[in-house]
Amino acid sequence: MTGEYPWWLADDVRYRHWRPVAERLLYLEFKLFGRNPAGYRIANLLLYAAGVALVLKVFRRLTSDERLARWGALSFALFTAHTIPVIFISAQGDPLSLVLVALICLGGMKYVATGRLAPLGAAIVCYMLALGTKESCLPVAVAPLLFEFFRRRDVEVDTEHPRRLRRAAIATGVLLTIGLAWLAFYLRAGYGSNAAIMLNPGQDPIGYLKELPTRAIALLTSLVIPVNPFLFYLRDRGRPALLAFCAVGAILLLGLAWMTYKRHRRREGIAAMALWTLMFTPLLVCTVPDDRVMMLPSIGFAFLAGAWITREKGNEPAPLAKWALALFIVFHPVCVVIACQIMHAVERKGVEALQVARAKFDRELASGDCIFFLNSTFDSNVLFVQPRFDALVGRHDVCAAFLSDLEDPIVTRIDDRTLRLRAKEGEQFFDGFLGKMSMTSSRPRREGDTLKAREMTATITKLEGGRVIEAEIRFEDSLESDRYRFFMCGVEGHPERWMPPPLR
Repeated sequence: MTGEYPWWLADDVRYRHWRPVAERLLYLEFKLFGRNPAGYRIANLLLYAAGVALVLKVFRRLTSDERLARWGALSFALFTAHTIPVIFISAQGDPLSLVLVALICLGGMKYVATGRLAPLGAAIVCYMLALGTKESCLPVAVAPLLFEFFRRRDVEVDTEHPRRLRRAAIATGVLLTIGLAWLAFYLRAGYGSNAAIMLNPGQDPIGYLKELPTRAIALLTSLVIPVNPFLFYLRDRGRPALLAFCAVGAILLLGLAWMTYKRHRRREGIAAMALWTLMFTPLLVCTVPDDRVMMLPSIGFAFLAGAWITREKGNEPAPLAKWALALFIVFHPVCVVIACQIMHAVERKGVEALQVARAKFDRELASGDCIFFLNSTFDSNVLFVQPRFDALVGRHDVCAAFLSDLEDPIVTRIDDRTLRLRAKEGEQFFDGFLGKMSMTSSRPRREGDTLKAREMTATITKLEGGRVIEAEIRFEDSLESDRYRFFMCGVEGHPERWMPPPLR
């Protein structure tokens, strides 16, 4: 790698996604807005607003209860899990896929109700566009049959029902054929990721089934407890907290499922949207649990939230209603604000660390100058450090890089141009998210592995029990070179100048 990513990202790690629709849209926006982020953010907000409006329309087609549809759409609009997809420019594929998926549902339902081919054709076009936007749109192919199958339980069966069910089967069959053809192309072309932290049910079904329950519960829990489960994957020490989060989440989800079955199972759309929420999880668990991937599943969960908030006429209000109202309409928006503040603070800390290091360079930066951080105490600072530094200094001929993901490495000088970094007892290299994303599941790290990056060549020199505990980094110039400055990061990522010890 040329310095855009940490040196420990192996050359054989693959992150290839076929998303031409989302990419073309971003390119079009780049032609319109250039490097001004305001235009991209407005586009994201407009897509999300359109998506919410279409979700409301879908809900109205699923139920005759206007209150449920409105409260469900409002709950959907306020989910904390949607924060990153809406405010991150790079995540624009999520609100775009939301719009396309809602149009698929509406087109499919219109075709099933009328038998007209135009809505089916529109649904097919939107489905093909959705597959070129986000892989998670694949399960939407079953929506027409899912909705119509459960409609027969929710309304009186009329003479049109057999025809409607047949049309739903046709629509789902056509969409599934397209989806399976797309999946075959996607896999044959080598798209996807082979990182160790990703799950591959085709190559490692046992590993997939082993992780499936925990990851699925973590994702679903994030819709009830507005905490991003991704936080528990940043470091291995987050595993106990993850298990506790999932345990609490499992209890809450089982309680909600029981209350839904007991009080709401006969309401229109409930069964279909409960299954809608679940049908995405087998695909979404393949990546690291992150609430930002829950935009499409949360459509079904929001419908259920609307049911929990409202009640059928003639029934006494359930205690669940007040709890659901407070959670989805009050607490989730508060968490959205908190999440935005946290992300702003995280980015600010990353920039501040580079500003401090730049100020401690003791002179104006010149072409070829390099800032090296020996450790990482704030993982978000590691990712995109070079682009962040380029934007800070306004040039692309200087370097900023992290030498390890260890919090407190033992650093030894080997010769004029080489440092040895060793993990302390009980620690290891690459034990967090960034480390596991940097190597493949088929080839673990080995002693003697050499990885080259900007200004340096790193070699894995010692493993214990399969864990990397030592690496040597050789630089292109002397460690005393005026081009180099080394820093050790404090608890919150604040860098302090580190001087290479003299050679003995």
